[in-house]
Amino acid sequence: AGLVGPGTFIFKPINDGSTKREACLLSIFVHPTIRLKVMSIVTTFVNSHDGDSDINLTISTEPYSLLRVRGTSSTTTVTDVFSFNWMDVLPLDVNANEVDHGTLLMIKVHCVSSTDCTQRRNQIILKSHRPNHHHSHLPQNTACSGWDVLCHPSICNDLFQMLVR
Repeated sequence: AGLVGPGTFIFKPINDGSTKREACLLSIFVHPTIRLKVMSIVTTFVNSHDGDSDINLTISTEPYSLLRVRGTSSTTTVTDVFSFNWMDVLPLDVNANEVDHGTLLMIKVHCVSSTDCTQRRNQIILKSHRPNHHHSHLPQNTACSGWDVLCHPSICNDLFQMLVR
């Protein structure tokens, strides 16, 4: 079958309290050139579990751009550039530098020059990247620790320019 990639996966456990079973949401972000191949693989998987009524497949074609902010000052950079307060998006007992790997946060950003900064398009998703829980005894993880920024393509250029200034 060969390899298909690259892709970014977001796995989010869901427990609405109404059932004893646990569920999850798995989002797979891929480049449009491999989208059909990935859809074929996912569809084959879902069809092979046809008797399992708990598998639901929803396909979105909403575009996203991915920016990666990495390194020792990534949290400070994200905070300064996107001008938001961590206390508004995190529980009170969680420090921004200790967020679990894979944590998803949705924040609104101010677009500088984009003409297409509508209410929905100025929301970004921050995904924490903390391999091995960012342990201090594993300094080799520092360079790849940080944040994935998922945003609408219409504001990606603005956000990129803000990050590199």
